[in-house]
Amino acid sequence: HQRLFEIRDEKDADHEYLSDKQATEFQHVTAQLLFLCNQARRNIQTVVAFLTTRVNMPNKDDWEKLRRVLAYLKNTKYMKLTINVADMSIIRWWVDASDRTHHDCRGHSGIMMSLGRGASFSKSTKQRINTKSSTESELVSLDDALPLILWCLYLIEA
Repeated sequence: HQRLFEIRDEKDADHEYLSDKQATEFQHVTAQLLFLCNQARRNIQTVVAFLTTRVNMPNKDDWEKLRRVLAYLKNTKYMKLTINVADMSIIRWWVDASDRTHHDCRGHSGIMMSLGRGASFSKSTKQRINTKSSTESELVSLDDALPLILWCLYLIEA
């Protein structure tokens, strides 16, 4: 969804917060999705990472984004997570960033590790600092990923 990270201004006429009951349901389902994306459905990590930033004051747009991810899960419920280890001596990492994605001008990082087929580890998070360029966002992502990369290397070597 190309408008995942867009947040409507509070002054906009169509901006409307969820009722207390709906907001509680939003928080509950988002927590369930957080568990699910870490266990079996890594392909929804980016959406869930965004939704977790919206649990304090969710609005109708956030509800629609939650509805869309649930519809996606329903339509892809037979999609399986397949992980194979081809060679323990070859560890592949992918680290990427998108610059100034969030409404507070922070970027978003994605990290993935594979030992063959499928992601043995993946993470999608909002960056903790603001950056001045896409190159700087990439460096922040790499800086966040480096401790994980080294820890996994040391674990596999041991």
